[in-house]
Parts: sequence; structure tokens; C-alpha cells
Amino acid sequence: MTMFHTDRPRRALHHALNAALMAGWFQMTSVVSAETIHLRGGDDSIESTTFDLRDDGIHLLASGSETGEVSRVIPWDMVREIDGISAPSIRDAWEKYRPVALELWRARSRLQRGDARLAELLFERHFEQLAGGDAASELDLIIAEGLLRVRLARGAVEEALAPALETIRLRRAGISTDRYDELPDVIDEQLWLVPELPPIRTDLRMIDLLPDLLRPWSESEDPHVRALAEGYAGPTDTLLVEDAGTGVLLLAAAREAIAIDPVVRQKGRAQLSSLATMQDAPPWVDAWSRWFTARSLSLESDADVDDILIELLHIPARHASRCPALASRAIIHATEILDEAGRFPEANMLRRELLVSHASVVPAIHPDPVTHDGPTDGSETP
Repeated sequence: MTMFHTDRPRRALHHALNAALMAGWFQMTSVVSAETIHLRGGDDSIESTTFDLRDDGIHLLASGSETGEVSRVIPWDMVREIDGISAPSIRDAWEKYRPVALELWRARSRLQRGDARLAELLFERHFEQLAGGDAASELDLIIAEGLLRVRLARGAVEEALAPALETIRLRRAGISTDRYDELPDVIDEQLWLVPELPPIRTDLRMIDLLPDLLRPWSESEDPHVRALAEGYAGPTDTLLVEDAGTGVLLLAAAREAIAIDPVVRQKGRAQLSSLATMQDAPPWVDAWSRWFTARSLSLESDADVDDILIELLHIPARHASRCPALASRAIIHATEILDEAGRFPEANMLRRELLVSHASVVPAIHPDPVTHDGPTDGSETP
């Protein structure tokens, strides 16, 4: 009996120690095996064991949710690393998305620091995968708007149309991002247009390709996006949509102002004047109006040269900071008109002005001479 009473406490102590050790072991493996998501930009890391890896980023699942409710989505450009992955499926998925996260971070960072040239290829690669689909995430917007910005910076006007339409489509669908908040706006959300993309042809090689290039957006469920795509790619009458917004009306008026039919041209000029003088019209609308009015007047046999010059030179005088590329193009066209009229001193003065201001002007719109423009789809393009 004495032995029994002596061993019992020892066995109890032994069991207690084992229980304590086991508890400590399970607690330690729980910490080690928990996945840690390391974010970029100095944000805190996130420890979580309930998340999914998807094309648009990491979906953090709400705690205790039995239906997979997502509490937060972290776009790939913000993900630096994921540590402590235990599940093979998660590990394989991360290996798939790791290069995506790295490339999009590099692309976005390069654009933010002003190195658009190195960012374009990376944005382009990922944009091709979402263009024309059902993209509807913040990452999709980061890619589309990033590509739009770098192509505007390079002066690839026609190539900027697809990402412009996708950016407009996503923003109109309520998608937003803060990645480019410190950069100038490229979308006017009052008219839902890109002020730096008036319907001007700069690359004749792209003219015949535009209908196919923009087809995904000409078939969009958003009537505004659909009308814009048709307006940039097709004849003017495709823009006559029911309940068209001001942005679509502006694009239509610009195209009508340079049509072959003089009656249509007059109608387009009147509409441009009306839109530019609206009380709440953004200032850049006046620049578009004056450019297309000048181009329209140049098609009239009885137009006064000085009237055309006045319209053109208003653009650099009043809108050089808002529309620098269009302002430069207006000066180029004005010099051509003056040369044709034999007014060489005035033309040379404008050329000197262009040389002085050229360093601060992005290349969009003005690299190709205006004289290279020609008629397409039954319209006279500027």
C-alpha cells in the first residue's frame, strides 16, 4: 500500500509534464506553420491561415465564415512574400503568382517614379490577359491605367485607346485604386473621356487595325464605353446612340466637324461651340473644340486663313499646361498654314516658340506631321 501511494503522485506528475510538453509543442507548430504575408511599401505583415490565391491577388477570408466570405483583397503588386506555407496547393499557387507579383510591383513602381519606358512591357504583358474579358478588380485597373499612362507618355496614341477604354470601363463600374493618386489624372470622370486622346490619327498604319483592336469594347455592356469604341474606330454615324452623354456627344461632334459633307461639318462645329461654352464644361473641351473647328474650317473653300489661325493659336495660348501635346500640334499646323500663305516670318516665329516649349511637352499627338493625315471611313481625319 505504501508503494502504491508513493507511485501515484509520480505518475500524476509524469502525466502533467507530458501534457504540458504536448501543449507547448502544439502551440509552437501552430506559430511556425501559420502563413505570413509580407507586404510592400512598409505596410505591416499579415498572419493568416484562411486565404485564397487568385488571379487578382490574395483573398483574405473572414474569420469563422462558412461561405468563404472575403474580408479583404490584396492585389499582387503589394505582395512581397508569403512565408510558412504548409499546404502543397497553396505553395504551388504562390510559385505561380510570385513572378506576377514581382512584375506588377516593378511596373507600377517604375511608372510612379517616372520611368514609363521600362514599365510598358510589363504592363502590356498582363493587359493582354485581361483585355476584353470580365475584368473587374483593383489589379485590373492598376494594369489598364498603368498601360494607358505609359503609352500616353510615349506618344502611342492609337495604342493608348484600348487601355483607355478599359480604364474608363473599370472606373465606371466602381473599381478604384490609390496607386496613381500622386500622378496627374488621365480620366475626366465628368465626361468619361481621356483629354489627351482626341480622335486624331497619328499612326496611319493603325487605322485599319483599330476596328479589330477595339472590338472588345465596341461590344461592351456599358453603352458609353461601346459608343466611345465605335467612335474612335468607325464612321461618325455609329456614335448616334440613344441618350448619349456629353462625352459621347463631344466625340461625335469632333468627328462630324471633319466629315466630307459640308452640312455635317457645319453641324459639328455648332455642336462643338455649344459643348465648349457649357457652364460646367471642363477647360480642355475648349481645346478640342478649337482644334476641330480649325480643321473643319480648313476644309471650307471660302474660309479665312486668319480665322483658322485664331482657333489654332488659342490652344497654346490658353491650354498649353492642360493639353501640351495638342498645343504643340496646333503650332505645327499653324506654321504649315502660314508657309502655304507665304507668311514666312510669322511661321518662323512660331517654329522658334515650338522649339522653346518642346522640351516640356510629352510626345503624344505631335510627332507625326499633320500633313500625313488622310480620309478614313468616309471622314476627313485631322
